[in-house]
Amino acid sequence: SSHGGKVQTMDTLTSATSAPLDVIFTSGTECNDDGGSLLDFHFEKYASTTGEIIAWIESMDMSSTTNKTVLMYYGKAGATDQRDETGTWDADYTGVWHVASSTTGLATYDSTSNDNDGTATSYIGGIGNIDGGAFNNAASGNISVPDAVELRPTAAITYGLWVKADTLNDDYPLFKEGASTGYGFYTTGAGTVLRGYIRIDALWRDNIMLNPP
Repeated sequence: SSHGGKVQTMDTLTSATSAPLDVIFTSGTECNDDGGSLLDFHFEKYASTTGEIIAWIESMDMSSTTNKTVLMYYGKAGATDQRDETGTWDADYTGVWHVASSTTGLATYDSTSNDNDGTATSYIGGIGNIDGGAFNNAASGNISVPDAVELRPTAAITYGLWVKADTLNDDYPLFKEGASTGYGFYTTGAGTVLRGYIRIDALWRDNIMLNPP
């Protein structure tokens, strides 16, 4: 295969996305003096003709006021595969779905060790901020994941998604876990308000209302 830059070797992921074997990321600050430790990482996209890479890298201590350096090494002949997709996301992440589009369709794999892969209905690959996304123009379309216990936390949770809609109707679910109970996002007020909710025993316990710009 052809490749961009000095990336030399490729492999194929289960999501049918090619990936360079000789690219790694470390926590070092300078290649010659402080190489740092290998960081867990995985690729969402690799374009062999241009060398474009989209990678997810293990989180480290981050600061809003101090720059953080991450080193990328590449070009080593005979390099072995050092990706660790599930290691990139620690136990605090109960599910991560990049929903990337590829030449073979829409990838709805769970990148965490919980492995709750999704199933897309009436969704196809489309344009997205990071390596494409999911496009749906059918009212019944959805991406479903298994009803797994790790997706029903009993303590504080953080959840989020990226959505761009041409139009939004009232009571349109963007993301939800559970039926009469659970948590998620949906629209209300004729699609003018985004509402996040947590419901227990079919009663509202907490909710937040956001007015989109």
